[in-house]
Amino acid sequence: MMDYGDTSILSTVSQIQALTKELVKAKEELDKERFSHVVNKLLQLIETLPAVDLSLVEHRAVEPLVQSCAVNLWNEAVTSKNEGTVLVDQTAALRHLACKLLFREGGPIVAEKCKKQAMVALKSARAWLDCGNPSMAEETLGLSEKALGKLLALLVDSSNESDKADVSYDKSCIEKDMLKVLAYKAESAFGQQQFENASRHLQASREMLVKFPEEAAYLSMLSYNCGVERYNGGRLQEAVYWLRQSYEIGKEQHAVSARHQARTLRLLSSAYIDWDPEKYHDLAANTVALANADCSHPAGLYLKLRILLCAAEDDETTTQAALRDCLHHPELTAELGLTAIDLCVKNSRHNLVMSGLRQLMERFEEKTEADSIRLFHLKYLLHSCHLAEAETLVNQIIERRSTRHRFADSIVKQLQSLLWEQASSSFEVKQYEECLRWYSYALRLFDGSENGSEDLGKLFRNRCACFCALKQLDQAKQAVEQAKKHDPLNAYTCYMQFKIAILQENVVYALQALEDLCLCKNDNDMQDLISLAAQLAFEVITCL
Repeated sequence: MMDYGDTSILSTVSQIQALTKELVKAKEELDKERFSHVVNKLLQLIETLPAVDLSLVEHRAVEPLVQSCAVNLWNEAVTSKNEGTVLVDQTAALRHLACKLLFREGGPIVAEKCKKQAMVALKSARAWLDCGNPSMAEETLGLSEKALGKLLALLVDSSNESDKADVSYDKSCIEKDMLKVLAYKAESAFGQQQFENASRHLQASREMLVKFPEEAAYLSMLSYNCGVERYNGGRLQEAVYWLRQSYEIGKEQHAVSARHQARTLRLLSSAYIDWDPEKYHDLAANTVALANADCSHPAGLYLKLRILLCAAEDDETTTQAALRDCLHHPELTAELGLTAIDLCVKNSRHNLVMSGLRQLMERFEEKTEADSIRLFHLKYLLHSCHLAEAETLVNQIIERRSTRHRFADSIVKQLQSLLWEQASSSFEVKQYEECLRWYSYALRLFDGSENGSEDLGKLFRNRCACFCALKQLDQAKQAVEQAKKHDPLNAYTCYMQFKIAILQENVVYALQALEDLCLCKNDNDMQDLISLAAQLAFEVITCL
């Protein structure tokens, strides 16, 4: 044990002064590793530093030095936070060091010192929570609780009747800080996965809201954030608990806006329906109905539709009305509208899908979002095998493009992908004429700026394959010549040229195609194609 009468305390404080100066004066020159090293060294020194005993001469000499270091570190933390010159975890570390030093100050236990200690510890805890370090926050919350306990004891022991008003005011302030300590403890425990402790601290802080209703908004938001974290982590039962806490706190104290309450109810309803759609169907429906009554929002109307579609048997008229309400909400975006319609797609509700698409298109007809709606519509028709309607829609889209309507590049790429996919499906089942139609639609989407593109070369090669399958060799030859124009060194194009020449018994054309094939990039595909060409030539000669 350190002898308080020796000079070692002076040496320790001198080291603390030097390291404090390094942090304060040269923090911007320190890399993260050096900063952490200095902080850890300071913490070690502070742990060895005894509480200052003003009855000892050496301690009286160092007390102002300890105070000065604490003040400098705290001021530096405040300045750095305001200026954004250090990372948030470094700001928290500076506050923590100041806090630890402050609790080493000696002298009698007086109210002003206890208030200062409680405030510094509470703000240090908040800093740790804000940078995602709940375990460090727990330590400083313990210090704050200790200081508030001393302060409360001082007030209880007070017998000065003339100070009753001030004592009453101070007690109220202490209790309010205790509520914050409990709330921060709940947040810290939750961050450390200590859910029972978090719940216990939250309930304790809730009991104090009768005196401090203005703190309800913070507690409600704290509970909501915990619910969101649990919901995103798939812990739905726990999410339900925290979201109910959030809603009930806001409801009891009328401290939370209807919009925020409705948001909480919507997530709570989602948690119910995700948890067990059969068991909690009615509870989810009632919860979202309450949300929509408090504050109508398209997300709430979408959720109502989702819950209706989850029912074993739903009324068509009611579901149609729910979809209509969602799609006609003033705040609806096209993206959310398509999400609602996609919900109907996943539930195999064709009538709802087509009705929803008509309503959504009417609403966004003159806006850029209309192209996304058309794309979704086409995708649905193709995947649900409504091919006649799909072709009608494709012709309408192409017509818009031909009238100088500017489609976003991403929309054009997705349209091309859908058309190529459908053409490929038709080819696989040997519907070659149908395949050619889909490739023709894809070709019409090119605007002329793609000349020389590999995509165009591939498209013409695919058309060539269809013509070959149909034994329409003249059209096949025209298609492969177009492919050659756009992608001249492609081995597959040269092979197709050779194949057509062999089938047409055009030796000159075949030799030229074979020469071109040999000039293509030397890779495994080219070697395989040369082998195929030789085999094809042999088979044709054998048949002659």
